[in-house]
Amino acid sequence: ANLVEQVLQELQKLKEDNIHAVLCGKKGAYIDSRDVAFIKEVEKYYAKCDYVDSFAAIDDEFVKIALCDAVHQDAENRVYKRLTSVDDRLQLVLSGKAWVDLMPHHANKGVAVRKLLEMLHIAPDECVVFGDYLNDVEMMKCAYYSYAMENAHEGVKDAARFTTLSNDEDG
Repeated sequence: ANLVEQVLQELQKLKEDNIHAVLCGKKGAYIDSRDVAFIKEVEKYYAKCDYVDSFAAIDDEFVKIALCDAVHQDAENRVYKRLTSVDDRLQLVLSGKAWVDLMPHHANKGVAVRKLLEMLHIAPDECVVFGDYLNDVEMMKCAYYSYAMENAHEGVKDAARFTTLSNDEDG
């Protein structure tokens, strides 16, 4: 099976274990579940998601798949460690207690920040970034003023120059 078919098959297996996905495309974000815990988690991070009956029918170019373990909040063990079948072709990043991101190897927040700095003619010492989870590590390396939240993953604290208050304290 090609990569898209393989990922869709894996998504179906994960869904059977109450792990749901957000497909993030250039035109929008898509979900195929109305699970209450999942929707509550999605609403924290996505302003808008379109519900679809099947991911296979979406006409969009995908940039990321976000997998969510909303009920157990154990994405590291229940999602990340199960996706070894695609990790040679896709980058797997633990992005929260409930979240794992799948994306191309060349895509991350660091690439995006560097591109913005270049487009806007801004130097790294004129930029501030904040992060709390492993999907923020590359971004921390792009700005002099890199802040980890007090409750950030240790890997983010190691990559950041500074620490601020926790997310819960509006750091």
